[in-house]
Amino acid sequence: MFSEGDWEVTLQVEQSGTSPFYNLMLVGAPVGRTRGDLMEVAFGPAEGGTQRSFLTGKVGPEDTPLILMHGIHLAPVPEDAKQGEFAVVNIGPERERAITQLNLTGGLRQPIRLELGSMEQPFNALRTCVNDLVSALKLDEEGLAEIVEAPKPKNESQLLQVMARTYPERMLRDEEGGSVSVQLTVDDEGRATACQVAKSDRPAVFDGHVCYALLRIAEFEPAIGPDGQPRYGLYRTQVTYEAN
Repeated sequence: MFSEGDWEVTLQVEQSGTSPFYNLMLVGAPVGRTRGDLMEVAFGPAEGGTQRSFLTGKVGPEDTPLILMHGIHLAPVPEDAKQGEFAVVNIGPERERAITQLNLTGGLRQPIRLELGSMEQPFNALRTCVNDLVSALKLDEEGLAEIVEAPKPKNESQLLQVMARTYPERMLRDEEGGSVSVQLTVDDEGRATACQVAKSDRPAVFDGHVCYALLRIAEFEPAIGPDGQPRYGLYRTQVTYEAN
């Protein structure tokens, strides 16, 4: 939690898999003053920023504004990077130690800078939790190899309709498309519990829309383990937006 005067912002960082992608949620009055549909996100002060999409909403009894972004990574993506040309990698403890700020510009009427302090220990703790959870749910390579049947979507036609409705207006108007590859964690009851962006076109305009739609309405037949019982599994798909 961060505050200055009457302003307060809460930052939540989520990692839904072992790959170095993160979901960010910011809650507070300052994030309610948005403009456009792209924001530059920079973990600094040493790192540059990356343009990406964001979702807005409100939470709690006081309708506090929030911003949600999926598929964030800690290092900037080269401006000329195209689909399939850029592989996100772990930046290493030294560079994580150097991250002390989160800067948000471009999509807000007033830029926001959060003074984080060194992020080495928080990211280490997050990795430990994620690795333990992946092992416990048997979502590591060994556990996934045991799955007899992978999760299967039950409402693909509904998903396609929702995707069409969430097409960003500016991209639709300019007849621009894009592609996003995602990985969903599906629990033993067929519910999508987490969404991780694996790859997307740049700028990352569609990432948040894809994850939000899938988490909100996707229904699955759960994965089946070697004992014939439902279990956690992973569902991977690529969503392509085309302006017709």
